[in-house]
Amino acid sequence: MMNSRTVVESLSSSDLLSATRELVHKSRGVEAELLVHLGEIDERKLYLDWAFSSMFAFCVGELGFSEDAAYNRSQLARAARRLPVILAAVRSGQVHLTGLRLLARGAQASGPPQPQSPSVTRILVRHCHAGCAARVVACSRVPTATRPAAATR
Repeated sequence: MMNSRTVVESLSSSDLLSATRELVHKSRGVEAELLVHLGEIDERKLYLDWAFSSMFAFCVGELGFSEDAAYNRSQLARAARRLPVILAAVRSGQVHLTGLRLLARGAQASGPPQPQSPSVTRILVRHCHAGCAARVVACSRVPTATRPAAATR
């Protein structure tokens, strides 16, 4: 039986590039599904059943994520429950997780998002590959729901 490295070494250059692109496409779908699962675990607080005090601790201790990966994924899983467009953007490869997490955090800080707004999608997709300064500006442009005066502090 041939090992994976032997198989890969035997591929032509064009087949290697094609197979790599296919793997990237599959990994994006898996990443989006992982965010859905993590969001549901977080919503149900199942990490408490495993004696973890937080979703972050569960991701590091139980799932073996690095701290950075645990933070990004747990934050994005929460954001994706509020803004399902995040999952579509991850699946399509239009975004990377770190940029998306920063945008989602900025949108959360500016108030409850309006997920049906086409501008939310446009802003997320346009700025997730941008540099940090552009993301900060983009976060201020995410529309927020109108809150009653009594609900504000």
